[in-house]
Amino acid sequence: MKTPMMSRINPLLGSPKNLLARFMTAAAIVTIVGACTGSEPQNLTFDLEIKNHQLNMGKLEAKQNDNLTLNIVGDEPGEFHIHGYGYEEKVSPGKTTKLIFKANATGKFNITFHTNGQHGEKEHKIYTNHSHEAEGICKASHEADGPTPEISVTAIPSDDPHHINIVATTENIVLTDAGDHWHLHVNGMFHGMYVEPEVTFDTRIIESPGEYLIMVSLNDAQHCDYGIQAMTKIVLEGEEPVDMKQDHGNRAEEVLIGSLEVQPR
Repeated sequence: MKTPMMSRINPLLGSPKNLLARFMTAAAIVTIVGACTGSEPQNLTFDLEIKNHQLNMGKLEAKQNDNLTLNIVGDEPGEFHIHGYGYEEKVSPGKTTKLIFKANATGKFNITFHTNGQHGEKEHKIYTNHSHEAEGICKASHEADGPTPEISVTAIPSDDPHHINIVATTENIVLTDAGDHWHLHVNGMFHGMYVEPEVTFDTRIIESPGEYLIMVSLNDAQHCDYGIQAMTKIVLEGEEPVDMKQDHGNRAEEVLIGSLEVQPR
């Protein structure tokens, strides 16, 4: 007599119903893992509150090319500033300021709040370090049998007051969002990472405006320094020191409140 089909069950696999359930569970796990580890840019939203010169989230984390939406609320008038990216948005009590941008540059970018001085003066340091300095400065090396990468820099006054147009020209190296790039330092302070050759620098964040030492350096995807640099000096004739108590709506101080950390994708 023939054995009924449903009785032919492999004891290691169980019944067809259990086998189907196991398959569906495994497929769901693969889908979840794939979603978590995918390389596609994500849409990230951060609800930020500035209270008593402190941010409710000390560190914002994202990956390169993620689309960021920042909803910012403050307890006093001021300006929310992401250094390196150059974004500066006004904040008013009782209102939500929305900042939307793509995190195309990798590294650590300080977030500061420009107040109008109602809480008195505070000493602080802005941008004294960037992504790899927290772990110790690392050195990169180029291919020994290839031509040596080069970088040069020029700086000219912008048509916009208190701004400098900086052009970094590179040779024998390909700059990409996820690879080699160049770092900008002004008067010994780090101010961003770039792959595009031309950037505009806002001099109002410098405490002693008028004379600027511009330095650019070549760095790899891990922000390690190739040891290849170029420098130039520019003087903005007639530029008067910015009175921080008058500039940007009686702004008297710039307080470090957090950071944005963007990792390579």
